[in-house]
Amino acid sequence: MDEEQAEPARTRHINGAGPVGATVQQNVSLWRIRRKLSQTQLADRVTACGRRMTRQALSDIETGRRRVDVDDLVALALALDVSPATLMMPDVRRAYTEVELTEAPTVRPERIAAASAWAWFTARGPAWDDRTETDVEEFQEDAEPYWAEDARLHPETAHRGVEPGEPAV
Repeated sequence: MDEEQAEPARTRHINGAGPVGATVQQNVSLWRIRRKLSQTQLADRVTACGRRMTRQALSDIETGRRRVDVDDLVALALALDVSPATLMMPDVRRAYTEVELTEAPTVRPERIAAASAWAWFTARGPAWDDRTETDVEEFQEDAEPYWAEDARLHPETAHRGVEPGEPAV
């Protein structure tokens, strides 16, 4: 059995983080190293994004002694120049590799293919593998912000905060 198919041990950090929280903690360290930043440099960037963070707080996140809340997640993603969804995804190499979203089975499986998890995190599809095209369409209709379709239809203005037909300032 290759390493991608091996059943991973459940990770529970001392701060009580579940699988996605633990993944965020690991990815903060991974992306900080990829960006060639020290803990102090990243903490300073996070603080510049409006979320006060010390080097010790960042160290505590990376070692699992501190949980990451939603505001931390957004500021860390901005400071690392990645999406919050990127920080929530395990660093796997194959789309079909199963990833853990929760610790207990629910109505849907607790583990799904990485591609399905990414689709769910980015509002492109529901969080289960055996979905139909209709499931995906219904999910997108409910999950996407009301302006998302307009942004797809008018990408040239949507990302600049300009209404379609108005001159860019």
